Amino acid sequence: MCESVYFTQRTLVEARAGAPPVGIYQLVSTLINAYLSLLGRVPVVGLILAASVSVIVGDYAAKAWSLSHQEWYLFLAFAGYFFSGFFYIPTLLRDGLIVTSVIWVLLSTIGFLVIGILIFKETLSLTQTIAVILGVISVLVLTISGH
Repeated sequence: MCESVYFTQRTLVEARAGAPPVGIYQLVSTLINAYLSLLGRVPVVGLILAASVSVIVGDYAAKAWSLSHQEWYLFLAFAGYFFSGFFYIPTLLRDGLIVTSVIWVLLSTIGFLVIGILIFKETLSLTQTIAVILGVISVLVLTISGH
């Protein structure tokens, strides 16, 4: 047991000193590099759209779960939220936090509104409706000014 602990500690020291990672660290490093390489080929707009759709699916499922208490809706909600981050995080390597997050929030908000109004029959006040319109305008301005 002591030998195993020593090996782990020595491996951590070597990994920090620039030696190639071994074992679990090599696996994690390989998976992260594959993930970043794969999603690095997707345009930022595509990743933001995928992240927005994922969180919209997550919120739809969470709302459906809150009404029905069916476990599969809860699982779908967690999966939607996970994949939202999965697609969003790589956008930060290629674009700024402010623009990407504002676009993500506004696209997601539009999706939430559509689902809330059309599927769950929720309503908006006049002030909320005006805010949604201003939000759509701001997404267009952010998107156009970025090109």
